[in-house]
Amino acid sequence: MATKDLKEPQHKSLQSLATVIEEKLQEIEALLCLCSMPIDNNRQLKIENDLTTQEKNIFVNKLAVIRKNTLEFAKAYGLTSTESSLKKTLTVKAAFLWEEISGVTFDRLKGYGEIDEGMRQEYESYANSLTDLASDLMHISSNQDNN
Repeated sequence: MATKDLKEPQHKSLQSLATVIEEKLQEIEALLCLCSMPIDNNRQLKIENDLTTQEKNIFVNKLAVIRKNTLEFAKAYGLTSTESSLKKTLTVKAAFLWEEISGVTFDRLKGYGEIDEGMRQEYESYANSLTDLASDLMHISSNQDNN
């Protein structure tokens, strides 16, 4: 199919698909890098590196093939590469983190069943602290730009 045969919404849809594929490839690559680092037991979510060297190599090779095929797909449909700022990407991820944390209020927990009101102050202290820290993450770049 020639690029000129695509309607604008179709072209945008394919552009979004190519971008999402690249984002997911980068997420997988980041996980492979993270699991190559020494184990950090100071995490809530610990990811055990249970991949063999052979499995990791297969992942790396498959990622390269998917990326190559995605670039061919993009070229075939006249898609352009997308550039993104690391600051912007980190700020967006921090905003999603803030949204997740701030969305779980003490009163919302009541929706899952009875909860001791005596826990409210401690819970809200943790939640407020985490919300503030996530907010700080969102504003690192803008604060540095103002200094």
